[in-house]
Amino acid sequence: MSFRGEWNSIKAEVEQDKAKMSLAGLAPEYDGNGKEIPGPGPDFGAVVITPALLRKKAKEADATRANLKKADNSAVDAIKKASPGLKGFECQKGIRTFEERWERQVDHLDRLIENGVAGGLNSAAAEMDLQDTNQATKFKSKN
Repeated sequence: MSFRGEWNSIKAEVEQDKAKMSLAGLAPEYDGNGKEIPGPGPDFGAVVITPALLRKKAKEADATRANLKKADNSAVDAIKKASPGLKGFECQKGIRTFEERWERQVDHLDRLIENGVAGGLNSAAAEMDLQDTNQATKFKSKN
């Protein structure tokens, strides 16, 4: 079989598989150019975000941060063990440059996780708690 014939056969199989995956009444819609218009996607139910969930995710981010520091320590130790065996002025300069860049990048990631992820999640949880307290106070004052 020629390449073109084999290619057309594969494309036909893919089209048949796509047809099998379409549910009755949920066939894809196409725009004027023949491009498929994405549907709403699956319904997973209501998303419930609570301060406790946000704090839990913040703790997970902190655990990731701790793992990053462990990985950083082992990488730095490996570099320090390897660098004495490498000879030459250019090589030592390259190792120092690598170490400096590595440290800056790991510090940047550490700050992002601490302040951007974990800090943001904890701030959002505190804000939700405050809003809940304010709502409860308003509700109690009306009744």
